[in-house]
Amino acid sequence: MRNLLIGLSLLAAGAVSAKEQGNPTVGGGHMQHCPTAVEGAKTVITNTKDGVEIQVTSANAAKTDEIRKRSKHVSDAAKNDPTAVAHTGDGHGGGGLGRCEVVLKDTTVVAEDIEGGSKITVKPTKPVDLEWLHKETATRQAANGGKKTAPAKKVEKAEK
Repeated sequence: MRNLLIGLSLLAAGAVSAKEQGNPTVGGGHMQHCPTAVEGAKTVITNTKDGVEIQVTSANAAKTDEIRKRSKHVSDAAKNDPTAVAHTGDGHGGGGLGRCEVVLKDTTVVAEDIEGGSKITVKPTKPVDLEWLHKETATRQAANGGKKTAPAKKVEKAEK
């Protein structure tokens, strides 16, 4: 019984320590390829009429470079054959096990440089999955300690 209590105490201490270190990421790789997981990065997620826009920025030049590197990586990973999933820790597992806000499953991902970081546009491959993509992105953001995702931008029709 005593050993059980000691073991539980050590597990609880480890969980508290990870939370105190500010690492809200989940999974064994700790989202090492996710641009939103760069320490100190500012992430703004906006639902759009046809996808999700994720802006990740930092005032620190080295962190900006890391954000851009990771954004390119997830954009490239999204193009890989989803039937050839390899869970090797190199970021090409298809995103099914990951918790990065950049959803790779059944999406197209485009990353472009912006001031201080990257803008990542994620769109579902099938328009019927738009609501799912919005919810999945918000769920992942909440799991990582982020704030609620902004609602879709209202698009006004131009007058004829």
